[in-house]
Amino acid sequence: MIKQLCLSLLMPVVLQSNAMAGVTCVSPANATIVIEENGSKIVTSLVAKQIKIGAQFAIELLACEGIEKIRSIDARMPAHGHGMNYQPTLTRTAQGQYLAEGFLFHMPGTWELMIDAEKDGERVKLRKGISVLP
Repeated sequence: MIKQLCLSLLMPVVLQSNAMAGVTCVSPANATIVIEENGSKIVTSLVAKQIKIGAQFAIELLACEGIEKIRSIDARMPAHGHGMNYQPTLTRTAQGQYLAEGFLFHMPGTWELMIDAEKDGERVKLRKGISVLP
């Protein structure tokens, strides 16, 4: 069974990097993007200080309440009907911690992060809209 948890909140992504340490979830005030819905939570942090159009970047992810495993991550522009020209790679770095590398947004606008995770043995999709400035 596939459950879909959708969030379409917009937030500018020109925030400070926050390196994640340990398995404890960081405070949402210190995270770049927090995706939280129905007892599931993923906290993300940019490895770089900001997203630059046309430049590759990486995202650290921390699986929190309810998330057993992050299976994949990608991004797309819903308004334009396309995704990125690159496929990011996802590597588990520690228990509940992941590094997604190879993101590249080739234009400004609203992008949607798409995370495929596992909760209670079932596949769960989490979505979060982000606004990327020129």
